Amino acid sequence: MPALVEARRWRAVLERDARYDDAFVYAVRTTNVFCKPSCSSRQPRKENVHFFRSGQAAIDAGYRECAKCRPMSGQEAERIVRSALEFLENRLDERTTLTDLAKHVALSPFYLQRLFKRHVGVSPRMYVATRRAERLKANLRNASSVASASLNAGYADERGAYGDAFRSLGMTPGQYRRRGDGKSIGYKVIKTPIGQALIAATPRGIAAIYLGDNVQQLEADLRAEYPAAKITRYSSRAADIKAQLDSAERTVREQLRGHERIRVSFDVEGTPFQSKVWRALTQIPFGETRTYQEVARLIGRSGSSRAVAQACASNKIALVIPCHRVVRSDGNLANYRWGADRKRELLALEKAG
Repeated sequence: MPALVEARRWRAVLERDARYDDAFVYAVRTTNVFCKPSCSSRQPRKENVHFFRSGQAAIDAGYRECAKCRPMSGQEAERIVRSALEFLENRLDERTTLTDLAKHVALSPFYLQRLFKRHVGVSPRMYVATRRAERLKANLRNASSVASASLNAGYADERGAYGDAFRSLGMTPGQYRRRGDGKSIGYKVIKTPIGQALIAATPRGIAAIYLGDNVQQLEADLRAEYPAAKITRYSSRAADIKAQLDSAERTVREQLRGHERIRVSFDVEGTPFQSKVWRALTQIPFGETRTYQEVARLIGRSGSSRAVAQACASNKIALVIPCHRVVRSDGNLANYRWGADRKRELLALEKAG
């Protein structure tokens, strides 16, 4: 390395200059750790420092990531995680091990597991299980049997489908296939500053609020969620659900103006655990956030932060059940069923209040 470049990098480390955080990392031989230039840890002696262009290069050389400054939390980590996600998405029909995935992104299995969970919120194994369960949900509506829906979703047999479905849906595939049986659901679609909002209700209360950009996709998602229900677009003749839809629409519009929500009734099914989490979410004050761990403690289930994250992902009623107010412990917004950008916008609106 040219002496001028090394001197410039060492100066950036001494000054903790964050402008260089995406330009290089420095590793310390005595601690076997690598850091960002802006790291607030005790500064090392220059003779113990080795510079690398990337965190990946430092890992390849045998160093481990600093737990304080998280040098792999920026663009490089996002690139690795995107590559891992693409690899998994293209192999949902196959059995992919953590070792296979780690080899693809050139990381150790242990380190990849930590990095993936930090950015995605769940382990690679849980991500695959959730994606397969989502495909199973879509297939159950039109398949001639649970067996054919399971095979089309990427499961080797029904047994695997039943295990994943119960963890993700809170019920067996057969029960899910009958979901919405006897319900009559009306819906309307409104335009909002963050895209389209589909609001669905029964005479008892709100059954769903979905956010997105494509109305046809939102309608398809509603029918996939309630495959056995009678679902129709709202008309003035459906007086029995008018009050429910109107109150939900007012709530959506008020929250998008940065105001508190209006109290509404729900008609939504979930497991006892999911219902407990959803009730807890409605208690998070407007303009504030909670971590998954804090929500777990709030419902008396410390250590169940992963299950809380799954319950948030299963929430069918955007905004009114404010899963967007739940973030990871490191401050990262984590995933959001209706898109990370929408989550960021919603939190900004509420904080501006």
